[in-house]
Amino acid sequence: MKELNRFDLWETIRDLFERAAELSENGDIVVRMDADYTHDPKYIPEMVRKIEQEGYDLVIASRFEKGGGQVGLDPYRSFVSYMAQIFARIVFGMWNVKEISSAYRAYKAELVKKAISFFGNDFIQLRGLGFTCSVEKLVKMKILGAKMSEVGFVLRYDRKKSPSKMITSTTTLGYFILAILYNWPFGGWKTTYKNRLKELERKEIKKRD
Repeated sequence: MKELNRFDLWETIRDLFERAAELSENGDIVVRMDADYTHDPKYIPEMVRKIEQEGYDLVIASRFEKGGGQVGLDPYRSFVSYMAQIFARIVFGMWNVKEISSAYRAYKAELVKKAISFFGNDFIQLRGLGFTCSVEKLVKMKILGAKMSEVGFVLRYDRKKSPSKMITSTTTLGYFILAILYNWPFGGWKTTYKNRLKELERKEIKKRD
């Protein structure tokens, strides 16, 4: 079997979300987690509970939420990760979440379907920039108005059996490109996608009337 590398990651994740949109039904919950032993499944029930009982669209397993933490991550990677959270919260206005880079998330199926329908092949646009796609997905969900929450989880990096495929410089570059695309004053995502979303909503209201 061909080993997945950082250049394949964005395409594989997009394909999996497209498949999840096809297979799921309204009322289902889609959980995305890493399969390298760093993400413990024990957090899933609480993530599902917050969606089903508290009405959230998306729940993030967060190292920075109460009860969260990390084991086995070197100090440099820990520092870069912490600064990335601060950067993203400021640049993308995500003040209601503390963890933006964790890919361990639970989504309402309706949100996944809406994202795939609305963004299409551009659900993940930053190709070849490794783990930037985890943040891009969150930004796209924010544009759609997703109600987000978190549960504390401990990242067990000490259990990882294979070397990390994350290249910090590539991911950092991706974050800066993502920030430009989102905030660009002449047609950034913040403006163009939101305007497109409003137009679709107006058309839906017209249809009902």
